[in-house]
Amino acid sequence: MISQIKTQLYQILKEDLEYNVTDNPYGEETKSFPYVLITLSNTRRDKRKGAYFYAINYKIDIFSDYDGEKEILDMEQEIFDNIEKLYENNFVTYVRETGFRIMDDKSTGVLRKHGIINYTIYSAGGITEDE
Repeated sequence: MISQIKTQLYQILKEDLEYNVTDNPYGEETKSFPYVLITLSNTRRDKRKGAYFYAINYKIDIFSDYDGEKEILDMEQEIFDNIEKLYENNFVTYVRETGFRIMDDKSTGVLRKHGIINYTIYSAGGITEDE
């Protein structure tokens, strides 16, 4: 389920929004801006009496070389507006943006903006169903 949801999230960002997306911070995708990095930050899972419940936390990093914050703010809004497509997966019960911030990123020697969005995706279903 964790991998399936990450794949859906990737498809929303890459195919629907046409962003430059990776889950590898050292890949070719990171050579042009803006780009988006998706990482799994935490998962909680429960299984009881034929049912399961997942709370999956993903971090979406947006790297921009735009001088201000507008590009990241616009991208965050587009992601928020499209994230409900995750509900097309019958096992996704709730999607919540749990945090969003913009920081200055000086790691490359040039001042760039770095947006960080955190999402928690809740999933539930029966044990016999496709996990």
